Amino acid sequence: MLALGLSLSALPLRSPGWTPAALFGGAAAGVWLDLSDITSLAQDSAGSVPVTGAGQPVGFIHDRSGGGNHALQINSARRPTLSLDGNGKHCLAMDGIDDNLTVPAFAWGGSNEVTIVLALSAIPTGVQAGILRGGGIANPTRFGVIMQSDNRVQCNSAGTAVATTSHASVVTAAPEVYSISAKISPSNLTLRRNGVLSAQSTASQGSGSYLDQEMSIGSWGGGQFLSGNLYGMVVINRVLTPEELVQAEAWAASRCGVVLS
Repeated sequence: MLALGLSLSALPLRSPGWTPAALFGGAAAGVWLDLSDITSLAQDSAGSVPVTGAGQPVGFIHDRSGGGNHALQINSARRPTLSLDGNGKHCLAMDGIDDNLTVPAFAWGGSNEVTIVLALSAIPTGVQAGILRGGGIANPTRFGVIMQSDNRVQCNSAGTAVATTSHASVVTAAPEVYSISAKISPSNLTLRRNGVLSAQSTASQGSGSYLDQEMSIGSWGGGQFLSGNLYGMVVINRVLTPEELVQAEAWAASRCGVVLS
């Protein structure tokens, strides 16, 4: 298992025309959401009322992976809002009170691996909040990303045992790119921040594979709501190669205006 510290030079590997479409197909399963493309957004959960500009609610985000794993919010009072940040980038603004989206349960393909790439601005509030969760809180086979009460981002993964790791420094509400790679067995959990290895754990995650479970975006099991902006995300049922990860991080950085080293 590659530690994903990535000592190789990233710059030659980045292609400006690359998109996450290159990751999907065949046995690949997951979700690809892109807030920069407002034609993929709708105000209602049925996807029938288009979002045409900032300030409108978002109840549906089209999954561009081809798997049909769209993100929804059926409760109109809990829908995030399409926003423009200070750099003119489209993002999904979550209020930290009740805004969130859910991807209904889909086939994970029996894999015990996951890669998550997020373009995100998480506002530090001193309160724990869910950023992304795959699977239920009580269910042992899950993965997730959390804003901790000490304002650090933590990732976790579990088979029959849970492993966690978090970066040392606090977030500042500035846009950042987070990538998480996990494998239940042999156990590995890696967190990268803005293209640089931030934290890693090889603590045992036990055994098993991730189940066919729903994903929560902006909350942790219907509570602990995120205050912040989501620009785009990719979740896929395998650990990406170093070259793929560099490309995915560069794509995410272009969505939120981050310059990777």
